[in-house]
Amino acid sequence: VDHIRHRCIAQLKLFGQEHLGYKAVGHNLGAYRTEHADLGWCLHSRTLADGRRAGLVIDQLHLVQGIRDRALLEVLYATGMRVSECLGLALSDLELGSGLLRVRGKGGKYRLLPLGDESVDWLRRYLAESRPRLVKSRRERHLFLGRRGPLSRVQVARIVKRYALAVG
Repeated sequence: VDHIRHRCIAQLKLFGQEHLGYKAVGHNLGAYRTEHADLGWCLHSRTLADGRRAGLVIDQLHLVQGIRDRALLEVLYATGMRVSECLGLALSDLELGSGLLRVRGKGGKYRLLPLGDESVDWLRRYLAESRPRLVKSRRERHLFLGRRGPLSRVQVARIVKRYALAVG
């Protein structure tokens, strides 16, 4: 675990000394995270555990959309993935038992991202309580759904903005 942290710190120091561009550093750090997904808790263990501090309106969590929003925000925050990558997730991309998520990124390349325990818990709750009420077709493969089908980037931007404004 420590040797991975040291490699990550070395990459960041190289970036600070301008020996590597930001894309190279990001690529290298992403490779370490994917290569050592089983150690994801030590590299990437962010969570939205305190809802008020993280900008979530707790009283909306009993609603179908509130549970979906919390699961979506947990996944985005814990993994650091792009919104477009998150919206492209299918049910088959989830490995909740091992706490991993298979993501298709730019260029059609796949990578595994670790999920925190909090993210897994909220995804399980979303899949059990909210998604069945939102799904219109049995063949629907998208993970995150709205009332009319898969969420769009604009809808996600509105969700994030709404929760951000709610806490000031």
